[in-house]
Amino acid sequence: MAFELIDEVILTLIIAFVIDGLVGEPPNKVHPVVLIGKIIFLFTKFTKNISHKKRKNFEKFLGSILAIGLPIIVGLIVYLISVQSFHFLGTVIFIILSSIILKVSFSIKAMDNHITDIITELSNHNLDIARKNLAKIVSRDTNTLSESKILSACIECVAESFVDGVLSPLFYFGFLNTAGAMVYRTINTLDSMIAYKDDYYRDYGWMASKLDTLMNFIPARISPAFLVLALIICRKDWKNAL
Repeated sequence: MAFELIDEVILTLIIAFVIDGLVGEPPNKVHPVVLIGKIIFLFTKFTKNISHKKRKNFEKFLGSILAIGLPIIVGLIVYLISVQSFHFLGTVIFIILSSIILKVSFSIKAMDNHITDIITELSNHNLDIARKNLAKIVSRDTNTLSESKILSACIECVAESFVDGVLSPLFYFGFLNTAGAMVYRTINTLDSMIAYKDDYYRDYGWMASKLDTLMNFIPARISPAFLVLALIICRKDWKNAL
């Protein structure tokens, strides 16, 4: 039984990586993470209309409800889908469905494509286009960045995205299967949307920021051991460009 479980986990991982490599990201209209983002946006918009008139502790309270409640709900939904598919549709469908859900929680090809586009434009001496492409994956102002700083930002994005976008989802998949991976992805999405230090989000996104830091604590510290592998998976021509 234990060996069968290990086989299912390994097979799910392999299929998920194959889907990512061949298909990449699903369309935004059907992407579960995009749907999660829309829920976060709507809940935030609704509750901020109430909370901004109250004390900051009330903002923390409402933000904490979202930051804790939404990942739990997503995890339960994914768990129920997995259990029901296993009992009623069989092992094969369970593995395929689990692979699709797991793929949604991480992304390798998308980041590879983004970085490759930037490197290509730099190789063609199209600095302005490279800056615009970089602006799609970073929040900083890229209009005045030099070639060396663009390359530095690319390396930084790969390192950060490796933890957020690959290692952490797989880490929690190892503990709680696809439910764990999607719980992490939901928390990370919350962090990217509401965990800012400006006046509008500072208190509201406090819990989301804390949870994301907590969830990434171990993966971030073991990531150097895996980062070399991630760079190898990415385009080999990065080395020549750098």
